[in-house]
Amino acid sequence: MSKILISYQFEDQYKSQIQDTFPEHDFLFTKHQVDEYKSHFSDCEYFIGYFVDVDLFAENKNLKRIHFLSAGVDHCLDKVKQLDPKIQLSASKGVSAVGISEMIAGYILSFSGRVFEINQVGLEGLDTLEEAEFPRIPLSEQKVLIIGYGTIGRSVASALKGFNCKITGYSRTTKSNDGIADKLINSNLSEELGDADHIISLLPLTSETNHFFDAGLISDFKVGSYFYSFGRSQYVDHNALLEKIRNNQLSGCVLDKIPEDPILSELKSQRNIYITNGLADTTTVKTRMQVDLIIKNIKRYDAGEEPLGKVDRNLEY
Repeated sequence: MSKILISYQFEDQYKSQIQDTFPEHDFLFTKHQVDEYKSHFSDCEYFIGYFVDVDLFAENKNLKRIHFLSAGVDHCLDKVKQLDPKIQLSASKGVSAVGISEMIAGYILSFSGRVFEINQVGLEGLDTLEEAEFPRIPLSEQKVLIIGYGTIGRSVASALKGFNCKITGYSRTTKSNDGIADKLINSNLSEELGDADHIISLLPLTSETNHFFDAGLISDFKVGSYFYSFGRSQYVDHNALLEKIRNNQLSGCVLDKIPEDPILSELKSQRNIYITNGLADTTTVKTRMQVDLIIKNIKRYDAGEEPLGKVDRNLEY
């Protein structure tokens, strides 16, 4: 029997699902704050949650695995690097794919169809709408660049594929083409940025991607393009982004994660910047997918197999 601490208050139905699947294990559910679970942590073998405490975890010589309920580990990356390398790490990779890909597809379709402008005309009570006022270029004649072509990137590409737009996926590591994107690249990003109508950022936050979208790279964006940032705010130079918007060089921008003031109020004041406040991945299926992954990984733990969603300490995700 293994003691498994789950630092998250799942609904009772999900707690029962996990416990009933593994009656031989001892489960303890707590709230996700460190203070809530630290008194129960000393002898657990498997930790599942969001936040870690390095000193507390270092004292536990029984700990063998940590599974993060988040898709990435950037929120505690420095702490993770200090943990015993023998402890296997995994994250809930892919659980956000449905929500984020549908959100991005929705915005792309709305921008491409000039939905926001047409809606404003309707609100102003105009009876007629000249087609020339809002030229609508079909997605089949537009180019989409997905930067960070992992699980979520492939899900976005799948969501858009039916509209026959040309899709390019960019990854820092070499990957074989999955047949969804029209092409995959790991270099010449500036050239692709200058040709893309829709630029989607899904990069994980690591020491290499921090400040990835600096003023230089943002200056390479195609004039009139749209930018969608659905990763952490730290890798975007928001001042450079604001300048691009104010100079009418970007048609629109969607930000899921946003920085603190003073830049926040300036971003909100722009009519063509849309902020989703970290809600892009909130769907009715996310929790179910998290629980399904927990169950699969406990089974793999019992079988002595590596976890799904394994975190590579060198790649930092």
